[in-house]
Amino acid sequence: MMDLLTSAMDAGAALAETFSKPVNTGASFTRYGTVVKNNGTTLDVELCGATLAAVPMLTTCAGAKAGDRCLLTVDGPLVTVTGILANADNAHYVKGNCDIFTGSDVVNMNNSDWLDWLSPKEQKKRFGRAINGGNGWDFVSCMNGDINAQAAAIIGTYFYPEGTIGFYTNRIIHGMLRVNYLVVLGR
Repeated sequence: MMDLLTSAMDAGAALAETFSKPVNTGASFTRYGTVVKNNGTTLDVELCGATLAAVPMLTTCAGAKAGDRCLLTVDGPLVTVTGILANADNAHYVKGNCDIFTGSDVVNMNNSDWLDWLSPKEQKKRFGRAINGGNGWDFVSCMNGDINAQAAAIIGTYFYPEGTIGFYTNRIIHGMLRVNYLVVLGR
């Protein structure tokens, strides 16, 4: 019980210190959060285990849904949702002349600088069809989603004739890598 009281007192002291700082600190930083609820003009966001209610958002975030990962810009006590990374099912897409999918995977690189990443079966499961590397309309791009965890760059993607999509990096990676991807399927 005393540990809980001490933790609550420490959190209160940290909060009081945050609100006592001037608003225009000039040192804003970015944090990752998870959308809990879209209120129309604001979002309730989970950050570090706590829920921040009615956080202002940019208009580009208006379509956010519960479970979406978001970027929060923090400047002193002011917090604003400035971007949505991916939705709850991790494959958000927009209809138009093409289908656009974005998402994020965490993969084990197994001490390698390349990875056969998405089989045709996995592509059909995620995107509704396999990517056609020869039709001139489909497109795949990947990037390192957490440069602080693995200081490496994804420098290209490749397409095998049987349909597997892969990528290669600028160095050998030991362990896990977060891969943010963009897939465009032409119609």
